[in-house]
Amino acid sequence: MKAKYLCPHCKKVININEDVILTGKNNKGESGLISLHTELGNYSSKRSEDFNIEKGDLIELFCPICAESLNYEFKMSYSKLIKVEDKEHIVIFSRKYGEQRTFKLEGKKVTTYGEHALKFTDPEWFL
Repeated sequence: MKAKYLCPHCKKVININEDVILTGKNNKGESGLISLHTELGNYSSKRSEDFNIEKGDLIELFCPICAESLNYEFKMSYSKLIKVEDKEHIVIFSRKYGEQRTFKLEGKKVTTYGEHALKFTDPEWFL
């Protein structure tokens, strides 16, 4: 079964094949489209050509359907999505452009992805 990514607010599917489609706003207030790869740990991304993002920028991400912010309520420098494969999981990832830090929450189990996530070994860090 292919993975589906859902907005945590409207619960609509926001991926097309292997791309999660989001809207974003940079720290200068400029907006654009961003696509992220659906495979956790794959940090390839695309963005609309007129959307300027520099490494280290904190990008505000929004659902392309309901326009709600995807900020993770406990750590504002992260975003939150729902991933559905065999069952539903929470995916939390860094909003800082170029930072490779993703966490998949399965009940009390936390799986980390990305080279910058290694320093977060305590599964309670996000609470």
